[in-house]
Amino acid sequence: MDSLQKIVKDIAFVGQLGVSLIAPPVLLAWLGWYISNRFGIGSWLTLIFILLGIATSFASAYNFYKKAQKKISKEEKKDESISFRDHL
Repeated sequence: MDSLQKIVKDIAFVGQLGVSLIAPPVLLAWLGWYISNRFGIGSWLTLIFILLGIATSFASAYNFYKKAQKKISKEEKKDESISFRDHL
């Protein structure tokens, strides 16, 4: 049961990464397009919003990487711990 729970957690973790990489550029591109069309501003605003979305995605990916590394190191430390009878 524990391994199934770990698999589900890992799948959710990776799914979160996918959403955090795709959503910001798409939503900000749409917002830039909407503002450009609504107020008659040039398409340069859409480009700025797309670049902002990509930068946000990279920041999310970096935070995801840091969390994953912390999780891996915590699991490795837990595996390396020796209990009373493990050293025999």
